[in-house]
Amino acid sequence: MRNVLCFVLVFTLSLAVACQSDDNDKTANNNYQNDSDSTRPPGPYGTDSQLPPGPDGTDPNVPPNPNGTDDTSANNPDSNTGVDDNGIYFQAGDWQGYAWTDIGPTEGGTVSELSADWVSGAGSVCINGTLVADYSSLGIVGMAVAQPRGSSTYGAWSPAGHSGVRVDIAKNLSTNIRMELLTAAGDAYCYDSLPAGGVDLTWSDFATECWGTDGNRYDGTAPIERVQIYAPGDANTVVEYDFCIHAMHPISGSGTDPNPDTDTGASCNEADREVCGNATGTHCGYSYEFWSDRSGDCMPLKSGGNFYMAWSGSDSNVLARKGRRPGTGNEVVTFSAPQYTSNGNSYLGIYGWMKNVPVASPGDLVEYYIIENWIDYNPTGGGAQSHGTFQTADGATYALATSTRTNMPSIEGDRTFIQYWSVRNSKRSSGTVNVAEHFTAWKNAGLPLGDLYEVSFVVEGYHSTGSGDVVMTMR
Repeated sequence: MRNVLCFVLVFTLSLAVACQSDDNDKTANNNYQNDSDSTRPPGPYGTDSQLPPGPDGTDPNVPPNPNGTDDTSANNPDSNTGVDDNGIYFQAGDWQGYAWTDIGPTEGGTVSELSADWVSGAGSVCINGTLVADYSSLGIVGMAVAQPRGSSTYGAWSPAGHSGVRVDIAKNLSTNIRMELLTAAGDAYCYDSLPAGGVDLTWSDFATECWGTDGNRYDGTAPIERVQIYAPGDANTVVEYDFCIHAMHPISGSGTDPNPDTDTGASCNEADREVCGNATGTHCGYSYEFWSDRSGDCMPLKSGGNFYMAWSGSDSNVLARKGRRPGTGNEVVTFSAPQYTSNGNSYLGIYGWMKNVPVASPGDLVEYYIIENWIDYNPTGGGAQSHGTFQTADGATYALATSTRTNMPSIEGDRTFIQYWSVRNSKRSSGTVNVAEHFTAWKNAGLPLGDLYEVSFVVEGYHSTGSGDVVMTMR
């Protein structure tokens, strides 16, 4: 049984319907019946996708309780039924909450269960199973989108400041996959036929009906409670489905962000903007810097610590970063960059400079990197000098190294300086970094520290073409 959902989105699946039926079909007691209109498929929970069952566990067709437990496990235990009671937790960009899998209201289908917490962009969530010949037979993975760990209630997430959602899935070609937004008001908005690979969906791409052009479009204002991705059944044949979610998270839109930044608690009223050409400044409480040794590349600044960079050039070096200046060295950085890609040398991680470092040669300036992901070239190889390895509190192993740059661009103009490297053995594109652990490791390895100039999160490209869409908070 495959337990890893290849999908970043998770939603409380038992509730909504990917395809809604007429509002007149609602029943006051939530007893879902067959759709009276045989010309189109019903929603996943019968005739009414806008009146999902409650999360109290009393209805055997509903998902587990908000905290991941299942009141009906005695009658419907974990056994390919998808009613997970093991408290699996998903983090998908600005969305976070407990997750589950489910088979919908029709008995006889199967779905694999979740076995581990998941962070969008860090590994995949995959499910598979069999759907019986019925439109209401479903293979679903769902999640609450505004639910802290330990909470037993769903929260509501405001889409303000965001333009839609990014989804990256893998599937067998014969499997149709849908995505659904479930609002706190009980409405369900669906997107039909997710393509394999990454796709950016705007809020208006979601509608109250999946199977045609009818229905109301989601306007991006109603708070969202849960999301789900699922394979729908077919009334005429049994369906074997298999799909994975690699990444899923809301994407920022243009304009102001009225919501408090999660790291500072202060409102960010600055509009998203694009920086082209070498520049430094502040945005939403963070310092930023964009540097390139060629023209034509730009860095869009987004809400909070978020930013995007796309670059191209076989002979260019480009860095885009957001962070703190000067910083303290005790920052804890949480990041997600599921779409990070490059066809050549590139780095993703923590970056900065130290001045007045007490080293005899070649000077007192150090450029440092904490590399979480790299493409094509591991900087601890080649001519770098190894300083061993160390293990962080969360069990990750990093290789330590130094190298020297001679008469190269720096924060003090072209000059010679030392580089400190801490490179994660197991690459990742999302997670949390305790910066102090790495400064301590360098010091323990005999590498002196100096005065911090900055602590930033960076996307760097060197003689390559690529992009990185970063969601980042620093506290």
